Amino acid sequence: MRIIRLPAFTEQQHFLLPRSLGRVANLLSITLSAGGGVWLQIPGASGSGGNVTEVGEVHQGTTAVPVVTGFQIASLVPPLSTTVKTVMGYPAGNNDKVYLFSNPSTYSTRTYFSASSTWAGGEPSPAVGQAFWLQRAAANGATTWNQTYSVP
Repeated sequence: MRIIRLPAFTEQQHFLLPRSLGRVANLLSITLSAGGGVWLQIPGASGSGGNVTEVGEVHQGTTAVPVVTGFQIASLVPPLSTTVKTVMGYPAGNNDKVYLFSNPSTYSTRTYFSASSTWAGGEPSPAVGQAFWLQRAAANGATTWNQTYSVP
């Protein structure tokens, strides 16, 4: 039997909750909030490919995603690969960071600088369904990220 470890980050408690699941079918019982995400680690599967199928309805209209100071796992609400600030309206503050996972084991870090309204490394554009670490600088305070989308 393969054990799947699925850490999730909660906005209320601000820490990782490891979930060791004995059966893949148990994954069906996990509900994610729109704009949230998880880190899926399958032990022993290093270097092998695979697919994770996400099923659900496409949120339309505006979805309010709470953004806390510090770290959280976030995602774009609609199934798009696009920029987090320019297109999806992330209210970036000075020194906010986005960490995008780059297979096999590194991160691409993007830092926002409000004085120049630019991102070091370029504005983050996650892949469809890709969650990412979001680090909100304490000086910027908690906020709400209103993501708006309508199916064309």
